Amino acid sequence: MAVQRTDAQAWKEAQQFCRDYNMFISEKGGKYHLYRKMPTRPVYLGSRGSVSGIRQLVERCAGSKAEKAAA
Repeated sequence: MAVQRTDAQAWKEAQQFCRDYNMFISEKGGKYHLYRKMPTRPVYLGSRGSVSGIRQLVERCAGSKAEKAAA
């Protein structure tokens, strides 16, 4: 069964995943852009138009929940 999240909850989860996995989100023109922090420069990973969409993208780029729990 899918978990229902408000936009505020999804945003908090996305930000936490970003902190945990060395990424950050930039909002430009109503779209959310995801970048990974690298030693030389940020690397663009993708963008989404909604908070729930960017949360899903962050989760995919960070790895699965099972991988995180096993680490």
